[in-house]
Amino acid sequence: MTKPDIILVANSPGELSALVEPMVKILSTKNYRIILVLTPCQYASGKEVEYASKIPGISEIISAEKWQKWVFLNQKPRGIKFSPKGVVLFLGGDLAYAVILAKKLKYPACAYLNERIAWRNFFKKFFVRDQAAYDKFSKAASPRKLKLVGDLMVDSVAHQKKWEPEEKVITFMPGSRQWEINYMTPFYQEVLALIKKEEKEAKFQIVSSPFIPAKPLEGAKIIDFEKVHNSEIVITIPGTNTARLAARGIPMIMVFPLNHPEVIPLEGLAELVGRVPFVGKAFKRWLAKNINKKTRFFALPNQKAQKEIVPEIRGEVDPFSVALKVLSLLKEKEKRKRMSLELTQAMGKPGAAKKIVEELDELLSSPA
Repeated sequence: MTKPDIILVANSPGELSALVEPMVKILSTKNYRIILVLTPCQYASGKEVEYASKIPGISEIISAEKWQKWVFLNQKPRGIKFSPKGVVLFLGGDLAYAVILAKKLKYPACAYLNERIAWRNFFKKFFVRDQAAYDKFSKAASPRKLKLVGDLMVDSVAHQKKWEPEEKVITFMPGSRQWEINYMTPFYQEVLALIKKEEKEAKFQIVSSPFIPAKPLEGAKIIDFEKVHNSEIVITIPGTNTARLAARGIPMIMVFPLNHPEVIPLEGLAELVGRVPFVGKAFKRWLAKNINKKTRFFALPNQKAQKEIVPEIRGEVDPFSVALKVLSLLKEKEKRKRMSLELTQAMGKPGAAKKIVEELDELLSSPA
């Protein structure tokens, strides 16, 4: 008998490491074939296919290029004979891509939601990460379609060590995309030099992404994310990293410099306007200023807790203010302990992937 297909839809580095991996880990224990579809994304690193090919349990990978040929030229991916039975699970990108895919394959579709809800009548189930998200989406979708499952990002680090700090170890996380690394590395180098002036015994590390390797930081050891548990403090940019660090109880400071917003890629029409000579740079500055003003929190654990657990340094930022905050927090051991506890409480417990798979099992076992 042909195995049912589970089609996972995702695109960016954070989604692969924090959402796809924990889902595949549980799905691969079942009698399913797992196919990953990578959809177009302006935030992609270019290394997504290579990274995904190393995730045990994925049988087939459809790249963004192949996906576009399938959608626009009706060129079905070669060598893949889809099962008569299956389900599409959206994990990130544009919900419309999951809708198109499900219609092409005549599969039901479910979605793990984060920021917005759409195609309410089309999706069979919407999985949400916490009560706040459930309350938000319940205004737009029927409660019978919503399922509170927990945070997949917590699942993604459940096997990794929790916070075990070594004295005066400070770690920098520059991101997983080339523009982030190019932008943050020289900034972090200045921060490191300022901290070193005041704290001679400080030891430094920089996390290298599996997608785009970190640039060397003078005076810092290069490590991978799994080894970050030995840090007294981590300095990171916004994104998935803040949630994954929080789930491990690792104290951090989030830095979001908007000194040069023109280097930050935007979505859709906004990015096209941002590339217009003379006008584009001013537009991106205006947009960055407004988004920063309107956004209460950028760090994901702060969003979940609806309060500031992680200090956020954002807007027009200079290395001195970041170094000052790091040195201050480095002296406050009890404050870091409290932060660690609050971070793990905000993120919740693992188990989201298991709950989602139970729902998919039920959907696939029910009559068409």
